[in-house]
Amino acid sequence: MRPNPATSFIEFDINTKNTETIYINVVDMLGKNILTQAKQLAIGFQTANINIENLNNGIYTVIITNNRDIKRAFKFIKLD
Repeated sequence: MRPNPATSFIEFDINTKNTETIYINVVDMLGKNILTQAKQLAIGFQTANINIENLNNGIYTVIITNNRDIKRAFKFIKLD
C-alpha cells in the first residue's frame, strides 16, 4: 500500500487467479465504515487505487474482501 501517509489517494497491488469482484472498505478507528468501493479485477497482477481526498485526517484501516473471505487488510494515515 502506498503512499503512507497519504493526502489524496492510496494504491495497492493485488494478484488474482480468477476474474472477480473485490470490495474495498475503509474503516475509521472507531470501527465505522467510511467508504466502500467495488472493483472488478481481471486475472493476474494489477494495481488498484482509492480516492481518499474527502476523508478527514486520521488513521484508517482498509479491508479488501471478495464474496468469501478477507484478502488483505492494512492501515494508513490520511493527512491534508
